[in-house]
Amino acid sequence: MAIKNRNRRRQRKRKSARANKKLLTIIGLVAALSFVGAGAAWYVLEYRGALRNINIGDGLFAEGNFRDAEKQYGRAMHKDPANLDYVGKWRDTLLLITPTTPTEADAFYRHYLTSLQHVARYNPLDIDAQLRVVEELYRSAYVTSADGYWNQVLFSTQSSLERILPSDPRRHELLLYS
Repeated sequence: MAIKNRNRRRQRKRKSARANKKLLTIIGLVAALSFVGAGAAWYVLEYRGALRNINIGDGLFAEGNFRDAEKQYGRAMHKDPANLDYVGKWRDTLLLITPTTPTEADAFYRHYLTSLQHVARYNPLDIDAQLRVVEELYRSAYVTSADGYWNQVLFSTQSSLERILPSDPRRHELLLYS
């Protein structure tokens, strides 16, 4: 009887030792996954964040490399679209680039219009932001006589009139373009 009890105790100890190894393995895996998750979060927030693109863009801008700076500012703007300082840096850099082909000039001008529209979208009650978009589109339509620009003038004017309060004293300036 004593021998059976001893064997049972040994089996229990072996089972508890195996259980402890399983528990330690699980705890180790959870700790490793937590570490990897924290590293991935840091990478996304810090390394891949908009501020990193702005810092790189500022360095490129200071060197006079406006094309690459524009790309970095554009990436930052897409990562944090509500930050209008990023949009301003992007737009100001676009204005400093001298295009080499008409196609490139058209692309930069469309980017410039996009930056104006972006500011107007995120400042819906700012009449000046709304007017900048409509006036720029009007100038383009007047110079090119392109139907596409005239349609954009009408669409942008209607969108701006919907955003601006009816009691705004400068609302009539938008009505001139409709």
